[in-house]
Formats: sequence, structure tokens, C-alpha cells
Amino acid sequence: MILSTLVYTFKNIRYGAPPIGNRRFAKPEPPEAVSGIQDGSKGAACMQLHTSGTDISTRDESVIPDYSKIIQASLSKKVYSEGGA
Repeated sequence: MILSTLVYTFKNIRYGAPPIGNRRFAKPEPPEAVSGIQDGSKGAACMQLHTSGTDISTRDESVIPDYSKIIQASLSKKVYSEGGA
């Protein structure tokens, strides 16, 4: 099935500070403020090993992707994330 609807993808929406270093087992903290335009074309991957045994990912799993049909600066977005292990 082919859909003709255009969808915009933002793969780097940060919802918290990266859980690395001193924050590894600490309570979540808000993300740091960033000025300027952020690159939303690449997102973080969860920890995994490549078949060669090398690490190809990051421990920074505090970003989520967003898929939108329309883009308007005046619209807000509500994101729901189900908790789990």
C-alpha cells in the first residue's frame, strides 16, 4: 500500500539530560538549553553490539523521534510514552 501523505520526521527531540557519567543511576534531569538550530535528521540508537563486537550506539537514550503530517509554529504537540523495563 502506498500512501501519498507527506510526513516530516524529527529524530532528535531531547526530553532529558543524557543518563551518562554522574547521572547514570541518578534521578532524571531536564535537558540543557541549546541555542540555534539543532540537527533533527539523526537520532540516537540504544546500546547494542555490532556483529563484529564493536559498540555502534550510545548510552544517551533520552531522545525520541517525532513524525508529523504538518508543520506550523503555532501548534503544540502532546507526546505520550508508555513506561516499561
